[in-house]
Amino acid sequence: MALLKLATVMTVVLFLTAGCGFTGGDGDRVLGGDGSTARNLVQRDLDQLARSKVRVSTTSDDRYQSRFVEIFGGTTGQDVRAYIDQRIQHFFGEADLRGAYVTPNPVNTGYSQNLFHQETVQAVRGASNIGMGIWFQGLIDRNVITLHVPSTGQSLRVESPRAGIMEVGPGYRYSTVSNDGLEFVIPTEYRQAILVHEARHSDCTGGTTEAALEIARNATDIRQFAETYPRLSCGHMHVFCPSWHKFAGLAACDKNPWGAYAIEHVYAGAVASADGDYITYKMMQYVRNDTASRLLYVNEGPSGSFDISRLLDLEFGRPNMTTSGVVAE
Repeated sequence: MALLKLATVMTVVLFLTAGCGFTGGDGDRVLGGDGSTARNLVQRDLDQLARSKVRVSTTSDDRYQSRFVEIFGGTTGQDVRAYIDQRIQHFFGEADLRGAYVTPNPVNTGYSQNLFHQETVQAVRGASNIGMGIWFQGLIDRNVITLHVPSTGQSLRVESPRAGIMEVGPGYRYSTVSNDGLEFVIPTEYRQAILVHEARHSDCTGGTTEAALEIARNATDIRQFAETYPRLSCGHMHVFCPSWHKFAGLAACDKNPWGAYAIEHVYAGAVASADGDYITYKMMQYVRNDTASRLLYVNEGPSGSFDISRLLDLEFGRPNMTTSGVVAE
């Protein structure tokens, strides 16, 4: 199972306790244990997207609407669903993956061992795009790797960055319980933002090269990998947040434009509507602000301020939603 640890580089780390004071809750509602419950909730959220009409709020900034269309190809829930379906096809709860294994065994795993150790009691993982991690491990090992999941009877040969295998984490919840004991039902849009984020990790934008993969093979630990690997946009891998950041020391920031946090940010900014449901509006505002704070290329350092207009005004170019594999130098 050591291979699956690699996927944490491309994990969305959700900090539900940051400013919310949430704890765990009822096992039937707070997911991460029962695999079928997790899969059912994901499917319900996807089905709701497919039934949705206009997803872009008419009260949101026009720039969010424009970037939303560029990313998802339209303004409806069906457009967002198509974006997700193209990139993620298999969903597993944590319980599903107990006993899972890969063949052949990974060869170069030296830098993957410390990945899970980066999580703290502050972090609640929403999901992991383990398909991208397994595909990337295959490139490093010069193998095509197959994931075997005995609990569901599936064997998935991972030949593409869009193999689309997602592990649903404990942060992907129907509800949670506040410190004062009250159950809080989490808006569907909040979970859909997790799916949007994880789907972006299935894009190997710009491809990778043999020279870049050799750097990955020679990395002795995950920090060295994150700091030296030059093709982070292949998989839109996160980097460690700097010492001045509120998530310092965690692989929970992006340094390349239009990565997973940026796509999630645009989704949140576009669907947050001041004239809609107040709880949903406030939660999506939280997602919008939280994801913006993780974009190091618009962040102004220890002051904690950021200028998201630089991204929305296309200073870093338009979002490239294509994928590739190993390309020529």
